[in-house]
Amino acid sequence: MKTIAVLDFGGQYAHLIATRVRELGVRADILAPETFYPDKHPEVVGIIFSGGPHSVTEPDFLSVPFDVKKCSIPILGLCYGHQLLARLW
Repeated sequence: MKTIAVLDFGGQYAHLIATRVRELGVRADILAPETFYPDKHPEVVGIIFSGGPHSVTEPDFLSVPFDVKKCSIPILGLCYGHQLLARLW
């Protein structure tokens, strides 16, 4: 089944985001960003990077273990997720 992966960076809205996606009739799974690899999830057709309380300017900023530039799946970043995409790109 086609799925949207919601990567939870610790913000309060990851569950709300997944709920809204599900209300559109699409499966949404909330996953830990540090353990998510797109190639290990062939059912994932889109990724949403959620918000979080962190900052990408911190030396040990929370990230993902894959190269977003080489990812063939569309990625939407919200709040921290958007900043992270800009930092990694």
